[in-house]
Amino acid sequence: MKTILIAGLALGLSAGAALAEMRFDISPTLDCLATQGDEGDRMSCIGIAAGACMGTDETTVGMGYCLEQEWMYWDDRWTAVCTAARAGGGAPARDLAPPLNVQEQSLKEMQRAWIAFRDARCNWEATLWMGGTGSGPAQLACLMQETGRQALTLQILGLGQ
Repeated sequence: MKTILIAGLALGLSAGAALAEMRFDISPTLDCLATQGDEGDRMSCIGIAAGACMGTDETTVGMGYCLEQEWMYWDDRWTAVCTAARAGGGAPARDLAPPLNVQEQSLKEMQRAWIAFRDARCNWEATLWMGGTGSGPAQLACLMQETGRQALTLQILGLGQ
C-alpha cells in the first residue's frame, strides 16, 4: 500500500512539473479569427491554440491542460458576449408592450437551456471513453468546441458587439 501511495505521489509530482513547464498561447486562435474576418469560417479557429499547445506535450494531462486553457478563453468570450447582450441588446425591447418585450428573458432562457445541453452533450462525449484516461480530454475538447461555437454564434447574430 505504501509503495502505491509513493508511486502515485511521484506520478502526480512529475505531472505537476510537466504542467509547470507548459505554456499556453491563445495567439494561434486569435490570428485565425483575424484572418477569417467577419465573412470567413471563424468556427474553424476553435481549438487551434489548444492543438499547438498539445504538440508540446502529448500526455493525457498535457492535453487536458491545453484544452482547458482554450476552453477558458472561449468561456470568457461567451460570458462577455452574453453580458453585453443583456446590457444593450434587450434595451429596445424593454420599451415595448407585452408580448413584444421578451427579448431579454428569451436570451436568458436560451442560454440556460444551452448550458444544460452543452454539459449533457459533453458528459456523454466523455462516456464514449468508458472511463478511460481519454475521457477527460474528450470532455474538455467538447466543452471548448461547444462554448466557442456558442460565443461565435451569438456574435454573428449581432449580440454583444
